[in-house]
Amino acid sequence: MNRQKEIENQIMKLQVELQELNKSKLTGWEKVAPDARYYYVENRVNYSWEDDVYIDGERLQYLNYFSTEEKAREIYKEQLLYRKLKKFADENNEKFEMGYKIVKSNEKISYAMNELEKYSDFGQIYFSSLEILEKAIETFRMELEEYFKINE
Repeated sequence: MNRQKEIENQIMKLQVELQELNKSKLTGWEKVAPDARYYYVENRVNYSWEDDVYIDGERLQYLNYFSTEEKAREIYKEQLLYRKLKKFADENNEKFEMGYKIVKSNEKISYAMNELEKYSDFGQIYFSSLEILEKAIETFRMELEEYFKINE
């Protein structure tokens, strides 16, 4: 191994040691040191070791690389719930101009209305009627309560 690579590895190891000292400040999105464990989502939370420039770099580039298992599990649950709600909306919605969306209000799951021609929120799932929205809430109540941290 050349001298520059040895120095880079020493720097990475020192950065990891510093991260360990400041563990409360970690966000879960940090790159780990060579040969350290990191997590990614692929149908479930998996882990690997930082050692393959191509695979690890690709996961890092596409934001599927987490320094903590907790962050990987959080992202996995949020993405799965989003896809479940999106599928439910796609299968149940009719053509609509007013959209209902799920929100947290006063520590409970509620809804809000948007005139979709005037504005809509990025990434928001809309339901064409209050009845369809209420059915979605009942179907996914436990996951929504966990997501919104209700009853904790």
